[in-house]
Amino acid sequence: MTDWDRMLVSIAIDAAKNCIHVFEAEYPTDDRPRKALEAAEKRLNNPTEENRRSVVTLEFRVWRSKDWNLVEHTRLPMHVDAQPGLHAIL
Repeated sequence: MTDWDRMLVSIAIDAAKNCIHVFEAEYPTDDRPRKALEAAEKRLNNPTEENRRSVVTLEFRVWRSKDWNLVEHTRLPMHVDAQPGLHAIL
C-alpha cells in the first residue's frame, strides 16, 4: 500500500467514525459496518495478509446484505473484488 493509499484509507476511516453513530441509531443490532470499520483500521495499522482478508470478508458481508439489496440494484459482478469498498485499496 502506498503512502497515498494509506492517507485515503485513513480519511475514509475517520469519516466513517464520524457518522457511524447515525447508522447504529437506526440499526442498533447490525454490527457489520462497525466490524468492517474496525477491521479496516486494524489493517491500516498492521498490514498483514490475514488482516486484509478480514477486511474483504467483513466488507463483503456489508455490501451483500439482503437488507440493503445492493447487488440486486446494480449490474456489478458477484465476485468480491468487483464490489465497491476499501478492500480494493487495502
